[in-house]
Amino acid sequence: MDVGFNSIVKKAGLKNVTLHTLRHTFASQLVMVGVSLRYVQELMGYQSFQTTLQYAHLSEDHVKSQVLRLPFADGYRLLDPEFNAPGFEIVCDSFE
Repeated sequence: MDVGFNSIVKKAGLKNVTLHTLRHTFASQLVMVGVSLRYVQELMGYQSFQTTLQYAHLSEDHVKSQVLRLPFADGYRLLDPEFNAPGFEIVCDSFE
């Protein structure tokens, strides 16, 4: 399987992509669309919940967009004025 996979990766012009990379990406994407970690554990076939946590990383933009869902998120935007998640506007108001 590795020979065929490596051939496809090479033809696609990708670098540093392995089967492990795809598993890791799959777990992360599941978490970022809201699939519970318990289901991710089952889908990935992990015995240990700790293993699930190691492979279910979230992108920085995803983490920020989740914080912006909070009612006081305007204050968070003030702390990071460079951040502009899709669907969110930069707020330049100050706390008073």
